[in-house]
Amino acid sequence: MLPGIKSDKQIKDLGDAIATYGGKDQMQGEKRKEAAGTLEEIEAKIEQLAGLRHQIQLAADQAWPWRSNGVATIRKAFLLPTDRPLAQ
Repeated sequence: MLPGIKSDKQIKDLGDAIATYGGKDQMQGEKRKEAAGTLEEIEAKIEQLAGLRHQIQLAADQAWPWRSNGVATIRKAFLLPTDRPLAQ
């Protein structure tokens, strides 16, 4: 017996506390792995969305050519330059 630990309930409580403390590290490791997987998914989707965004900008560049009058505001909304065509 450990000094100061006398009853079975105290031994069980101590064992539970040790298990909880050890389980915390395991749970944090699992959460880190889960977060890393989520980050990989996000990065993959960012690349996909960047490609789609560029396609939309090209379509907007064709729909509202920079030389046309009255299209500066809509071109700004699509993050297109107002004084030149979208660079490839």
